[in-house]
Amino acid sequence: MSSSGGGKKGGAGGGGGGSWDARGLQSVNKILQEMKKEPRCSIFLRPVIEEYPDLKDDYVMLIAKPMDFSTVEKNYKARLCV
Repeated sequence: MSSSGGGKKGGAGGGGGGSWDARGLQSVNKILQEMKKEPRCSIFLRPVIEEYPDLKDDYVMLIAKPMDFSTVEKNYKARLCV
């Protein structure tokens, strides 16, 4: 990917603050929907602390910014880049 060129697209590792175009958002949603169908990814469907409340105290100490597919989807629907 070239460092020269126009607008920011934001996204993972992008330093934040960028915006996504409609095509980029559609791609994110398509990938997310495919990953949600993948059996190996089922652990990421919902927040860990919702699925395993007994782990909450240790989990929040170790994981600064938890992420799961339901949170990604919520952010997608709100048009937030995560």
